[in-house]
Amino acid sequence: MATFFSYKLQNGEKYWGFETYLGKDPKTGKDIRTKRRRFKSKAEAQIALNRLLVDFKEKQEFKINVTTFQELYELWIDNYRTRVKPSSVAVAQRFCKNHILPAFGELRLDKISVSYCQKQVNEWHKTLKQYGFLRKTTAQIFKFGVAMEVCKDNPMSKTLLPRKIEDEQPLKFYTKDQLQLFLQNTKENNSVK
Repeated sequence: MATFFSYKLQNGEKYWGFETYLGKDPKTGKDIRTKRRRFKSKAEAQIALNRLLVDFKEKQEFKINVTTFQELYELWIDNYRTRVKPSSVAVAQRFCKNHILPAFGELRLDKISVSYCQKQVNEWHKTLKQYGFLRKTTAQIFKFGVAMEVCKDNPMSKTLLPRKIEDEQPLKFYTKDQLQLFLQNTKENNSVK
């Protein structure tokens, strides 16, 4: 509700002003209050208040209301479907459902930090071979959020990809007995097969 007030300047001129509550900020959840002054009459202040309320309502209607990573993912996957083959969408959905959303889904976008993202990449590195794909897909989702102006930056793009762990394969060679048998067979058959 708006409250109107009148006040006088030092030179004796009388002006009107108002203070009002516009609504809640969808990103922070805080109340949005505003104060306007220097109207010559109460009617002029009321007209300005009505314009302010209409402008605020229009901005809220066109604004994408996304607060969690899950909501951003749903917008991204709809957009992703229009750009790639259905098989690529299926792969991305499977990896997101099984790995990315359990780690990021319920988190608020403004609470996701670079250190949390790096910790998650390191966890994926320890347990999965496709950790690079998961990092890339998460970074794409954040990049989409930055483009849609629902998040400020892309914390996943600032992470470092851990080095791939090489599986140590034992060297394959013949034992002494196997080698002698192989050489003897090749002598007899004149063939390396």
